[in-house]
Amino acid sequence: MHRKVHADDMEPVDVDTGAELLPVGYHLETTESRSNLWLLDEGDEIFRHKQEEQEEVYHVVEGSVEFEVGREDDPDTFVVESGGFVSVSPDEPRKLVALDDSRVFIVGAPYAKDDGVRLD
Repeated sequence: MHRKVHADDMEPVDVDTGAELLPVGYHLETTESRSNLWLLDEGDEIFRHKQEEQEEVYHVVEGSVEFEVGREDDPDTFVVESGGFVSVSPDEPRKLVALDDSRVFIVGAPYAKDDGVRLD
């Protein structure tokens, strides 16, 4: 079985960070992973969090995003430009800040609903 969807055909969902996301995995009816396309305005943040089970892969589709990964007192901070990828293990804290208007495609596996643990 396969499914397809276009970003223009999905309604954005507001999240508590002030950003919006397109629930790609929901529309594709995936069962083994979760995927979302985050629509970030300059300055928007994806709050500091970790996952219970999911490893996450981030793809900066458009824009420029600062990542803080690791311990809060000594994070690895780096910028990922359009076209870049990052993977983060479930237990490793992470925070993202859009340096420009940005679109970030995030895939988490295995599929686990509400797997994120907010840390701030």
